[in-house]
Amino acid sequence: MPRRSTIADKPELDDLLLSTMVEHNGHKYLPLSAPTIHKLSPYWKGAKPIADMKLFECIMITKEVNAVHADHVVAALKRIGQHCHHLLVVAPIQTTELGNVFNREADNVSPGNDWCRILECFPNLKQLMFIHPIDVPTELSRYTYFALHAAVANRQYAQGLESFGYNGPPGVLMNFAHNTTNTTTTVASSNTMT
Repeated sequence: MPRRSTIADKPELDDLLLSTMVEHNGHKYLPLSAPTIHKLSPYWKGAKPIADMKLFECIMITKEVNAVHADHVVAALKRIGQHCHHLLVVAPIQTTELGNVFNREADNVSPGNDWCRILECFPNLKQLMFIHPIDVPTELSRYTYFALHAAVANRQYAQGLESFGYNGPPGVLMNFAHNTTNTTTTVASSNTMT
């Protein structure tokens, strides 16, 4: 006869989230993917606490975020974003649906810069890195990089941000340079800081 599950049999939320961590360049990041958001939902709904907030110091946003209901991602960001110091954005990614949630909550019917709203959830952000995998067409990242760069440039509380980096093919930055009139980004290397 199978034994019924009890609270003592269930792993703590911290352990569940720790199991979803992804390693990148020697750091472990919490990816905002469907499994992670699902495991995180008891926390952002207020049903279960997190013992170690350091789990949220490094967060990774990839295209997997598009497979999650935008309302759930925004709710999670509002709860965990304040603890994030290192944000890794991996292209290609579309944040239109996330922006729609922010705009709807603010009763704003006009479309806004999605990344501006997203970055507001990360008030203690120190390092932001945009990564474009070499095998992804650069056309998929033109708008994403431009919008993210503009959001960082327009960020009112950007004095806390220590670095904004780029790692990927120079083609994305060249496309970006052609679409803007004034940029301080250099395209000399594949790992560029602005």
